[in-house]
Amino acid sequence: MSLFKILSIDGGGIRGILPAQLLAAIEAKLQQKSGNSQARIADYVNLVAGTSTGGIITTLLLTPNEQGRPKYAATEITQFYKQYGRQIFADSFWRKLYTLNGLFGPNYSAKAFETILKDFLGDKTNADMLRPFIVTAFETARAESVFFSNRMKQKATTVQRERAIEPFWKFYMRDIVRSTAAAPTYLPPACISPIENPSYKYSLIDGGVFANNPAMCAVIEAMKTPFAANDNAQAPKPNQLVLISLGTSSSPVGHDYSKVKDWGKIKWIKPVLNSMMVGSADTVDYQCRKLFEAHGLKENYIRIDPPRGNASADLDDASDKNIQALIAAGSAVVSTSKQKIDEIVNLLLTP
Repeated sequence: MSLFKILSIDGGGIRGILPAQLLAAIEAKLQQKSGNSQARIADYVNLVAGTSTGGIITTLLLTPNEQGRPKYAATEITQFYKQYGRQIFADSFWRKLYTLNGLFGPNYSAKAFETILKDFLGDKTNADMLRPFIVTAFETARAESVFFSNRMKQKATTVQRERAIEPFWKFYMRDIVRSTAAAPTYLPPACISPIENPSYKYSLIDGGVFANNPAMCAVIEAMKTPFAANDNAQAPKPNQLVLISLGTSSSPVGHDYSKVKDWGKIKWIKPVLNSMMVGSADTVDYQCRKLFEAHGLKENYIRIDPPRGNASADLDDASDKNIQALIAAGSAVVSTSKQKIDEIVNLLLTP
């Protein structure tokens, strides 16, 4: 009985540096233990799920090069944030002025982000990704959760939407990533179209509003649908599942009663968003732990949610100082999580 291995990565903006550091360490250990210097995480997982910054990482892990191998090593993901974080979250005096510092519009333009995604992903579609994946978003016009995927058995690509009417399947990955990372108040919603019907429009925001930790979404998707192409294939059973879940430091920023008791709509906007993301991630962690424990498979679920150390909790603090603090925090958690990293690698190497 072969194991079905799921990798799940939380949302968290620039704090994506933290799971990126862990993934680089996991990939290096895979190369060491397998004796293959070209080994990549994508070679050892059956499904990858990501929300927001986790969706960016998911896409970078699974994007192919011209030889059909992963285009980006895990070590390059931290470099992505280091090099492009300031461009994505670029302060603009004039934007602050005409939005009244984000009160009447998103804090940032999406133009730089869209240019970066075009450069990195080109015209790759969800059909091109090297492994099955789920990337979350939320459709504002229909008020529905969306799971971008490449899971259909007969069709190469699909948007997994239980209530969907429109039979559109294929999207550019740059549009999927733009959608999952469109955090309300930070970036404007994404307006994207399926490749088959450019006149049809979806209005999408960050999947973190409902699934900042997409681990349970991934488990359900894994269990409900066969992944193999043959007609006799069955979905994996619970005792076949391995779940590796990486957080982005969901340690909350607390607010005392004396401070919040007089807050109104304006002051609650960002704290509510952050509380939703933290609470959602913690709840999913609890659900996953109890699910695996109930099946006697406690060791098949590993969650690492790195402390951020001296780094800011802000999703958009891409200052050089904060990026260096996040890199330092990531390096520290790699050092203190060697046993867990070994356990993860051993599970990934198990047939």
